[in-house]
Amino acid sequence: MTVSRYSPLMQWLKNLASVLVHPRITMRRILDAPPDRMVWPLVLLATISSFIGDINISEMSKVYSGLDPKMKIIGPLIPVAVILVTGILFYVSGWIAYGLGRAMEGTGTVAAVRSALAWGLAPVVWALLYRIPKMWMKPAVELAQAEIGDFKVAIDAGRLASGCGTVMLFGILDLLVVVGWVVITSHTLAEAHNFSAARGFGIVAAVLVAPIVIALAAFLAF
Repeated sequence: MTVSRYSPLMQWLKNLASVLVHPRITMRRILDAPPDRMVWPLVLLATISSFIGDINISEMSKVYSGLDPKMKIIGPLIPVAVILVTGILFYVSGWIAYGLGRAMEGTGTVAAVRSALAWGLAPVVWALLYRIPKMWMKPAVELAQAEIGDFKVAIDAGRLASGCGTVMLFGILDLLVVVGWVVITSHTLAEAHNFSAARGFGIVAAVLVAPIVIALAAFLAF
């Protein structure tokens, strides 16, 4: 038996970094050393990362101070509800990914598939490195409005330097996170089911589409 020279935290960080570069090799190493105790911590961190992505502390403080006292009590419960709903969706997604993988002649277990989905969230977890500081940044300056005939035009030559450039940078980073999530999850699922990354991508696409199909079916039914 090989004993890791890393502490549990360092081993987790090592895997979290390694899965970005070598998703299949890292996933195989994790699956070969069960049980994977980092599934739900990864889901929790990814949920927090997604939740705070568009939150600005200064703007939230202004909104919160003007709320009705009853709403101030309900407000803190919103993150809890988001975490619970995300947990349920992740649990359901695990079964969907497992079933689809089996239908594609995959060999993964439910536990392996959930582990693959969780480690595929690595880019979202790493996004905390810029999303947390972003919460305290000053919001971008609003554009000045001008009217030319029947048209309204937004004019502010200095906005790129004062805020728009930063917003654009964060937008690009968020796009890279989404792309990274799709690519890495396709590979981790492929490793869990022991088939090609193309099939793994098919499962990711199906998991993304499934809620839309269910919602449409419910709408048509009622």
